[in-house]
Amino acid sequence: MAKKCVICDAEAEFFVKGIPNDRYCRECAEENFNDLELLEKVSSEKEKIKKDIEDKLPDTGGSEESREEE
Repeated sequence: MAKKCVICDAEAEFFVKGIPNDRYCRECAEENFNDLELLEKVSSEKEKIKKDIEDKLPDTGGSEESREEE
């Protein structure tokens, strides 16, 4: 499920670093922040979460394909 901009409800692309609940579409981010460097892309947060989950899962010693066959 796509996250929505807190201002206009469009699909969010950015969020304030350290505050992932405040998400903004590109237009609202450019309008409300002088520097988009203050923001982080939503996709980068997804990758961080995915990596954290993978790091915490126990290594089963098999690939996803072998698990699906069982």
